[in-house]
Amino acid sequence: MKKGCLFVILAVLVVGLLGVIVGNLSNDSSQQTIEEEGKNEKAPVLIDVNQFSRISAEELVKIMGEPKSKDKWTNKTSRGEFLIEIYEYDGYDFFIADNSVVRMNIYSEKYYDRNGEGIKFSSEEDIFHMLNIPVDYDRIKKIADTGFALRYSPVSDKVADVWCVGIDKEEGSIEEIKVTFNLNYF
Repeated sequence: MKKGCLFVILAVLVVGLLGVIVGNLSNDSSQQTIEEEGKNEKAPVLIDVNQFSRISAEELVKIMGEPKSKDKWTNKTSRGEFLIEIYEYDGYDFFIADNSVVRMNIYSEKYYDRNGEGIKFSSEEDIFHMLNIPVDYDRIKKIADTGFALRYSPVSDKVADVWCVGIDKEEGSIEEIKVTFNLNYF
């Protein structure tokens, strides 16, 4: 009988000790995850560009309101000449061809004034998070990196091309981001 009691007490102690050890290990790993996530925080969304992909001029006005101004120009490419209408808003231009938004430009304060502030980013992945574009490394291809500009194409189902111009790596900023939804007009 004493052997049986001793075995039960010993088993309870071993299980209790294992519980304490496993509990401490899981607390350490969850703290490590929180610390790692703190280091890898995603950039805040500046604007969801997906909502503008190939929408009509009427839909654009429903989302953004009436533009400050409109302008027209003919873009000449190897594919032909295309009439482009530009709807101008504070910090944004939308390029419309055949009643479809085919590109949008996002401008920082620095674009308008050299002493202004650029669009802040700390990694290339931040660019996609700021635009609310899903990051799919199997799909997104970097086609240019000049130190002053970054360009990616293809990007996603809704975005054909992202072109960041006026990059200041020391400051971690971008002057202008061009998001193209349909490359046929450029």
